[in-house]
Amino acid sequence: MLVGITGCGNNFDVSDKYDGVVGLSTPGYSLIETFDVGVKHTENIYFQWGGLNFTPSVISIDIDESLVDSMNTAAGTSYKLMPEEYYTIDNTSVAIDNEERLFAGTITVDPAKLKELNGGNYGTMEYVVPLRVSAEGMQLVLNRNTLILGFNVNEATVIVSNSNDETVDLASTDVLKFPVGLPFDNQWNITVKAEVDADYVDSYNEINGTFYSLLPEEYYTTNGQVDMAEGINSANIEFELEKENILPGNYILPVKVSEVEGDVNMSFDPDVRKVFIITKGGEELDRSGWTISYVSTQETVGDPGQAENMIDDDVSSFWHSRWKDGSDPLPYDIVIDTKKQTTPSQIEMLLRNNTGNQLKLVRFYMSNSFSDVDSTDWEFIGEFGCNVSTSYFTYAVKQATGRYLRLEIPDAGGNGTVAAICDLKVRGSMD
Repeated sequence: MLVGITGCGNNFDVSDKYDGVVGLSTPGYSLIETFDVGVKHTENIYFQWGGLNFTPSVISIDIDESLVDSMNTAAGTSYKLMPEEYYTIDNTSVAIDNEERLFAGTITVDPAKLKELNGGNYGTMEYVVPLRVSAEGMQLVLNRNTLILGFNVNEATVIVSNSNDETVDLASTDVLKFPVGLPFDNQWNITVKAEVDADYVDSYNEINGTFYSLLPEEYYTTNGQVDMAEGINSANIEFELEKENILPGNYILPVKVSEVEGDVNMSFDPDVRKVFIITKGGEELDRSGWTISYVSTQETVGDPGQAENMIDDDVSSFWHSRWKDGSDPLPYDIVIDTKKQTTPSQIEMLLRNNTGNQLKLVRFYMSNSFSDVDSTDWEFIGEFGCNVSTSYFTYAVKQATGRYLRLEIPDAGGNGTVAAICDLKVRGSMD
């Protein structure tokens, strides 16, 4: 009969053993993560036996300083023997007195004292505990009789369990869940509080090249906290969406931990956030009354390309920069009067499908009034790339309300003096 055992570590192969054998489940080197939570940490040292014939046995655990030197030589490390007053081997002899396959000894350390031993720093480890085991009764398996333990002490920290950006499907989502957790067993009652990081919106947009707005407070409700009772290691702080209030737009809600209360000192990283991305598409707005208030260049002779053609519901017509008998210098500006207070959520633009069209970058602005394109009244709502295409480009713009929509083709981004746009639509809301 062939017998193999899989225990807590790598495969414990005893397929060629008729008599029973014993050994460490995970020999070699083991790095153990501990946390400075004010209580001691106990770690199991697992043994297992295999084979066909069981013999009652006793495993003895001893310290072997020579193992530290051997590891340092082999791995190029400089670990030192941990002083014996910093740990306790709770049972140096483990009796294997029944036919259960797995047994354990234990070692206990005080993370706070280990931190002091390592210079008062978290995440620093200079000392190890080298263990050598022997057996009376069953034979030890070759190469399963030594174990070196290292204890890495970390600060007790509440973590954001999933800090990845989350794109929210409004049709199927009623609650945004901000997940928090503990990387150790919770023995206390802990309250974790969160806050919306409004100041992060501009940074997020700059980093990602986006133009999201902060989700307004009237679009959600939350108590901003969650209670984690003893034994609970993870939970969600919930933000319930008021979906009937949400107007078309492109929003983000950056959330971070703001405070931790409980019976144990806990820290948190104030720079870790989870960003919820909420997009609500708007209805296509009626352009029938819209007019062009200003255009800096258009072709009226060679191939009629007036700016009005962008909003005439005819994709075969187009606006074109002046090209007959010369061209105008960049930047180009076109100002559209929507006649009403308009809040765009998305702007759709169809370029003229012509390889000579050099339009590659476009900027959009909104304003309640129009005097000239250099006025400070314009609110910038987005800058977007484009190129020759047979499809509409759809741009998610920053939320702003105004009567006038300005389109700018800047002297940047590879734009040339030849530019043409067949159609420009706006989705959003209008008073």
